[in-house]
Amino acid sequence: MRSDPIDIREPGPTSLQITWADQHVSLFTYTQLRELCPCAMCRAQQRSGGVDALLASMVAPNLGARDISVVGRYALNIVFGDGHDSGIFTFDMLRDLCPCEACAAVSPASAEGSHGA
Repeated sequence: MRSDPIDIREPGPTSLQITWADQHVSLFTYTQLRELCPCAMCRAQQRSGGVDALLASMVAPNLGARDISVVGRYALNIVFGDGHDSGIFTFDMLRDLCPCEACAAVSPASAEGSHGA
């Protein structure tokens, strides 16, 4: 239940907001999500050169999304403004990555922007 979204919206052209079943709200920028993309290509890039290399070579600071779709009952697929669309962002992953102060205080992974890659 903690990772069940009840509302997914774009409060602006560069951000995604998810309200969870427990009423917690997560606000992400698309740049944050693109940096943490879990697809094989991005994970390999993250491992070989780190997130800084990925940012420098691929991610615009004001990135938007062309499309967002729900995958089954467990994830989102985001088509980023740069055309990248390979990552499947599970709801569990998104909840664990919540960048708010309360979640960052509980989970160092949220504060560092790491998802275990």
